[in-house]
Parts: sequence; C-alpha cells; structure tokens
Amino acid sequence: MRKTRNIQPGTKILDMAVLFLCLSGAALAMYLFWQDLNRTLTRLSETPVGTLSYKYHIVQRRFRDRLVWNRLQQSSPLYNGDRIHTADFSDATITLVNEDVITMLENTLIQLFFDQAGARIDLFEGNIGIQAKEDGLNLRSGANQVKLSAGSIAGARVDSQGFHFWLIEGYAALRTATGSQGMRTGSAVTIRADGSIDTGPQVVVLTPLPYQRIVTASSAPVEINFSWKPINFPPNEQVRLEIAGDQRFTRMIHTLNAQTSATVELPPGTFWWRTFAASRISATANITMGKLSVIVAPPPVLVSPAEGKVYSYRVSPEAIRFQWSASPETDEVPAYLLEAADNPRMQAPRLRTTVRGFSLLYSGLTDGTWYWRVSPVYAEYQGTFAVSPPVSFAIRQGDETTPVRIPPVVPLPKPEAPRSVRLEYPPSGHAFTGLDALRQPGIIRWSSTEPLGKSRFILSRNQNPRSSVPVVDLTDPGKSIRLPPLTPGTYYWTIQAETPEGLDISAAQPFSFRVLEPKVAPVTLDFPKQGHSFTGLAALRQSGVIRWSSTEVVGTSRFVLSRNPAPLQGTAILDLTDPGRTITLPELAPGTYYWTIRAKTPEGLDISATAPARFQVLPTPQEPLPIVSPVPPVPPAPSVPVSPVTLEFPEGGHRFPGIEAQRQPIAVRWKAAGPIGKFRFILSRNPDPLQGMPVLESTDPSRAITLSKLTSGTYYWTIQAETPEGLDISAARPAYFQVLPVSPVSLDFPEAGHRFSGIEAQRQPGMVRWSSVETVGTSRFILSRNPDLLWGTPMLEITDPGRAITLPRLAPGTYYWTIRAETPEGLDISAPGPSSFLVLPIPLLPRPQGMLPVDQYKIDAARLQKSRDIIFTWDQVPGANAYIFTLLPDIPERKPLIHSEPLFKTVYVIEDMAVLDIGNFIWQVEALYIAGDGVIEQRGTIGEQRFTIDIPSLVNPKLGVNGIIYGNSD
Repeated sequence: MRKTRNIQPGTKILDMAVLFLCLSGAALAMYLFWQDLNRTLTRLSETPVGTLSYKYHIVQRRFRDRLVWNRLQQSSPLYNGDRIHTADFSDATITLVNEDVITMLENTLIQLFFDQAGARIDLFEGNIGIQAKEDGLNLRSGANQVKLSAGSIAGARVDSQGFHFWLIEGYAALRTATGSQGMRTGSAVTIRADGSIDTGPQVVVLTPLPYQRIVTASSAPVEINFSWKPINFPPNEQVRLEIAGDQRFTRMIHTLNAQTSATVELPPGTFWWRTFAASRISATANITMGKLSVIVAPPPVLVSPAEGKVYSYRVSPEAIRFQWSASPETDEVPAYLLEAADNPRMQAPRLRTTVRGFSLLYSGLTDGTWYWRVSPVYAEYQGTFAVSPPVSFAIRQGDETTPVRIPPVVPLPKPEAPRSVRLEYPPSGHAFTGLDALRQPGIIRWSSTEPLGKSRFILSRNQNPRSSVPVVDLTDPGKSIRLPPLTPGTYYWTIQAETPEGLDISAAQPFSFRVLEPKVAPVTLDFPKQGHSFTGLAALRQSGVIRWSSTEVVGTSRFVLSRNPAPLQGTAILDLTDPGRTITLPELAPGTYYWTIRAKTPEGLDISATAPARFQVLPTPQEPLPIVSPVPPVPPAPSVPVSPVTLEFPEGGHRFPGIEAQRQPIAVRWKAAGPIGKFRFILSRNPDPLQGMPVLESTDPSRAITLSKLTSGTYYWTIQAETPEGLDISAARPAYFQVLPVSPVSLDFPEAGHRFSGIEAQRQPGMVRWSSVETVGTSRFILSRNPDLLWGTPMLEITDPGRAITLPRLAPGTYYWTIRAETPEGLDISAPGPSSFLVLPIPLLPRPQGMLPVDQYKIDAARLQKSRDIIFTWDQVPGANAYIFTLLPDIPERKPLIHSEPLFKTVYVIEDMAVLDIGNFIWQVEALYIAGDGVIEQRGTIGEQRFTIDIPSLVNPKLGVNGIIYGNSD
C-alpha cells in the first residue's frame, strides 16, 4: 500500500531559497572570475610610468614582483619593472610619462624600466618600434645595448637569427660584446646569436614608420609613399617591397621592385609590409617589416542637444548633457574633442575638453545661443579626419511657452582659393660649390601674398620631402632661412603653410639643388725646390729658409723635415705645428734632406703637399783653393736707393661699419715706385702679419685687392716684395684697419625689471617695442618664463612681429623676452640677451559683507516647519560681477557638498534640505570679476560663516499639513 507523503509548504519555499542561493553564488563566482581575467591591476603605492594608449586583441602584463600574468585593457597604467607581452595577431602602443612611444607587434615580450635618467626597454623577443622624445632611451637585448639620442626613431627585432636594429632618424650608440660603434640616420646592424655581425644586405625603411596608423575622412584609397635606404647592396641591386592583407603574407596586395622609393594606393584596412634584397633566394633573413593601418574617421553624429533645442530655467541654468555617437563605418576612436562656443565659427570656445566616451554633463553655460561640435582624437596617428558641423541650441530664463528664435547655423561663405607660397631661391636645379656650402651656408628664400597661420620648412634627400625623414625641419621659419653646412649630394626643399583659417597654401612642387664635391688645391712647396743644393759654408754661416704657400685658407698646418724620403715616417729632424709660411732652418750637416707640409682648411679638407721636396747640403771644403795670380779688386757698384711699396688704403686704423663690410667688399690698395719681381700680400689678425696663420695670403696680388665679408675685429696687412734684381722693397710696417660689429636690435620697452600692474596686465595688455638701425630681413619675438628662452617651449612666439607687439593676458610672475633677427643677407642681429619684466600679483577683491544667514545660525524643527528652503544672500562687492558659492561640512577633512559655477547674482537657494544631514556646516562666498570672454581676471577674499541643522531624532512623529513630518511627539 503506497503511502502518501505529506510535504509541508514551508519545505518547498526552503528548497527554492537554497536553489536560488546556489545559482546566485555560481553567477557571482563567474562574474568575479571574468573580472579577475580581464581586470587591470593598479598599484596604489607606485606612480605609473606609462599608459597602454592603444591595444589590439590580447595584451598581458606581469608585475616584476609577481608571477601571475594579467590581461590589460585600453588606457591601463604601467609601472616600473612591468613585463608586457602581446599574443598572436595582437599589437600594442605604450606612451611613457616623458612622451616616449613604444609600439609592439604580435608575440613580443619586453620589460619596461623608468628612472630619472629616462626609460630602458629590455627586448626578449618580437618586434618593437621606438620614438624617443626629449630624454632619449636605452634599449637592451642580451649583451647588446643601444643608447638612442633625443628625437630618434628606430626599430628592433629579436628572432632565432639574432638581434636586428635599424635607425630611421637621429643618432644612437651601439655596444656589443665585441665593441662599440656610433649609428646615424639610415643605418642598421644585425648581430647573430654568436655575437658576430652580419654583413649581408639590409634595408632601412624611412617612411612610413614601422607601425604607422593613418586617418582618412573618406573610404577612398590613400596614397602611401615608401622610401628606404639600402645597406651593403651590390651595384644595381633593387629592393623588393611586399604588402599583404595578413601577417603571414598569404594575401598579397602589392609586390614590386625599386631602388630607393615607391608609391602605392591602399584602401582603408590593416596591412603588413616587408622589404629585402630582390635577388636573394630566401626571404627569412635581414628582413625589415612593419604594419600599416588606414582608418576611416568620418565626423561623429551629434544627438543632443539637437538643432534648435531650447533649455529653460527659473533660478539657475541646468547642466547640459552633450551626447553623440560614432559614425557606423568608424573604427574604435580613443577619444573625442568636444567644443562649445557662442559663435558658429567656434572661435574662443567656452567649453573645450577631451572625452573618452559619447557623452558629457556640463553646467558652465549661461543664457544665450550656443553652438557645439565634436571631432575624433587619435593619438600617434597621421592624416586628417572630419569634424562634425556645428549644431545650435539656446539657454534662457523664463517660461517654456515663451517663444524664442535661434538663428540657424548658416554655412560660412566659401573663400576664394588662396595662392600658394612661392619658392624663390635657390631655383630648382641650382648648384652650390662644395667649398661655398661649407664656408658660406646657402640662403633659402620664399614668399607669400597670403597671411600665414602656420608654416614649415622641410629639406630632404628624398624627392618627396613631406614623406621622408628631413635633413632640416623648421616650424614658422621666416621668409629667409640659412642652411647648415651640407655634404655633397642632391637636396629637395618645400614650404608647407596654412592661412589663419586653416586653408592649405603649401608650395605645389618642391625645388631641388645640388651641393658639389669640394675641390681644393694642395699647398705649394716654393723653396727649396726639388733637388736644390746648399753649399756647405752657406748652410753653416747663414741658415737656409723654407718657403711655402697656399691658394686656400689654411686652418692647421705642420712642417716636417727628415732624412727619410717619407718624412712622416721615422724620426723627424724638425717637426713644427702652424709654422708660418717662412721657416728658418737650423745648421744642417752635409747630406740629403726631405721636407713637406701637411695642412687642412678650417673645414677639415686636406690640402697637404702632394709629394715631399728634396734638397742637399754639400760638404764644406777643407782648404781654400790656392790663388794663382792676384786679381785686381772690382770696385763696388754705386748704391742705388730703392723705395719700399706704399700701403695706401686702408691704413691708420680706418674703421669699416660691420654691415658695409658684409654688403660691399673692402678694396685694399697699394703701389710701388719701380718694377717688381716677386711680391706677396698677407692679411692677418696678428700685429706682425708674418707670424702665425694669416687670414688671407696671395702671391700674385693686384694693386687693388678685394676683401669680402670680413667678420668684426682688427686686421693687419702688408706687402712683401722684391725688385727683379732681388732687392727687398717690402712695406716698412704693416697697416691695420677695423671692421665694427653689426649692430644688434635694441629691446626698447619694457626695460629690464619693469613692473606691470597685475590687473592691468589682464585688462589692458602691455606693449613690447624694439628697434634696429640695420635693415631687418626676418625677425622672431619670443616670450617665456624661462631665463634661457631657447630652452623648452616658449609661451608666445611670433615670426616677423613688427616693431610693437601687444602682449596677451599674463598671470603674475617674471617674464623674459627677446628678438631673434637677421639681415636680408642672413647676418645675425639678434638682441645680445633677453630682457625681463614683472607682472605684479593681482589684489584680491574684498570679502562679501551682509552675509545671511548670520554666523552660527541654527536651523531647528520650528524653522523647518516654516520653510524647507535655505536662502543665502550677501551684498554686492565693489568691482565684482560674479560669485562662487561653496557649502561644506564643518569637519577636519572638508570636501565640498556644493561648489557652484560663477553666479551673476548675490543669492543662492538650496530648495531641498534633504541633501543635508544633521550637523554643522560652513558656507563660503568668493567674489570674482569675469571678462566678457569668460576669463576670470580677479579673484576675491573668501567670506565664510557657519550654520547648524539641529533636528531631534524621530520617535513618535506627528504629521503636519499634507502629512509632512515635524519633530517629536510628546
């Protein structure tokens, strides 16, 4: 007989509760497991040294004192000693606190260190790209270490074949187990696992960067320029470039061979590229590879506030929530730039902030019509992206039913196409001689008929200067640019420029010029010539004289006299440094001697004698020869007086203005009374021109010698000459003249130490004035807080600013300013040093008076029965037009409960006391003066008072009107 079980209802409820508890525990465990798997661990006791600014797929991190790997998310902080690893088909970009950037491809493992000396990266495996900013960076892989200088760009790879390093831009010092070497732009090295250096062909790709991301506003293909430098390539060998749509290079998109550059078109997407020697069989060794992403970035879609939206309020404006969404075809955007302004041109925006996400709540806008727009922000990206068109909305006080008209956003009229800048000199194809390029650097000149907002000068060895690593890259360079000394080769230059409205007026095509190989003439060994003989008695009684000359300017020289046919080998009889052009020999024993001159120009070019000269000293006869018959003495010839040459001009300390010495050559004139056999002109800085190294020397000068572009200083000159019979008619004494310094610009006002009133510096910015007695070609105004104005980033920098410059609003403190200027010929006439001025502190506005409620005011139950509002009022402060209200608890660690935006009234109302608890509170009011553009020009002394909320705890509440609870019931 089956028994019927009597199951109580309470038992079913208990079973359901147990089941629910188990399911909840399982769900919580799964959630915690997922959070632990994907969390980004932070260290409260350490300061981050970098951020994972970009990641694709799986990136892991391990703390240096732990064994557990954690998966990182976007924008995760990184700490000193962290190990970072990328998985298959993954990559990451790390931005350090000093702005160094490290990019990692798949299956890469590094360890990151950072201290006061800068960053160090230990590379264990994989591929990385490095952009070292201001502090440089150290890279280590096993026994190999690389020190990169500031501004360098490089790539490195560790694989089964060893350590590969290539330098795209900058300088680096490489130290290996076998020694050290320096590396410059476009160099590469491969160190095998056994420590030997691979001398096979390699390719250094200069553009694009190894891990380049390019942003485009449309889905049309983008033109990408590849340029590279082959190393250890045989003649006529080409480079093979392969571009694929996958990392295994199974889906080839482009395959081509070229010498040094190639241009391809790529649609939006991610691509991988590699280069190697075209003729080699294997593509696994000495390969250079990289990743390229072309990302579509259309403008975001603005959601709220919508066009024409009106926000109404009664007491104070509400916070506005800005919302937008990404365009459907947009890839992941790291951040957005939100702007709001009171004009459709978005000039001087009231709100300008970077947002990670798609919304922002902002309460800083007042009554009026506003316009807002959003643009995507891509870190470490190149290219252009579109900005959303502005949308208008209004904020007004009053009833929502009151009609209001918002002017629509009217498209701005399309301006006429501006004219591009003009490249003037040197014309395309111009050739500079090698010596001129070393001694007198060339001048670049360009012009523009349009006003300039930004400009950039680029000089490169590549036919497309914009897409290459430049030799010179200057921002806002001025219309006349002095080139540095350049090595021989072909150079290309262009100007990129924009109008203040952002319209591109760059030069249409770059110009090219050539720097030829420098050609110099060797020194001449004048006397004694090859095979000359000195008689023994002459060599003993009057020492021989060595003379040499040079048509080139001599920087350093060395005289060597030896018995060895190769004078520079063995032990020299006489070895003199910078001996002068005339050398007196000591007494020499009979025999054969060899002498030579080793010399270089001031630029280091070798102008040594091509071969040594030989002379002999004959033996001295032991006995005089017998006289066979007396010879009647020959009467001496009558003495004929000879007149020395006359130094006509300049003499007697004549002074030449420095600017004239640069613009028009100085003509030196001299004359002689009779015929001349040999003569020599010497110009020197030495009062005795025959001593030391002359500035200029000529063995065949005309009677009028042209001296060009002498720097400031005192010069001495003379003429050494002989008659055809060998009589000395040299000038009796040297003449001298002076070249005065070029006058620098004068910093007229403000003088050093001048003081500007702090409030006037805010409301009526001061003027800076300067002047120059010279003609100014280019000038640059620099304003900085640093006494060394060329160090760091200046506060303000203006090219060709005019002689009077209006200063911007300046905060209190000490400022330094100067003018860097050049004449049209390129002479530096900058101010000798900076001038300084002081902006005094801005006095505070008075403390608000008449603050109500009074100090120590008490709010009890009786007060609460009358009104639930708290109205704070104060008197108008003279000179103020706005106020900030702050409410905070009266406790040691005070955190504001309310901190208002600037109020343009003398009242603040807390309508609902529910936001406050029982206790003591402090309320503060600070007066402000805010200019019409929203800048706070003057702050005030904070007024402060206290009040207390004392409402007894409820026991038996009694209900008042409408059921409101007041106090306790007796």
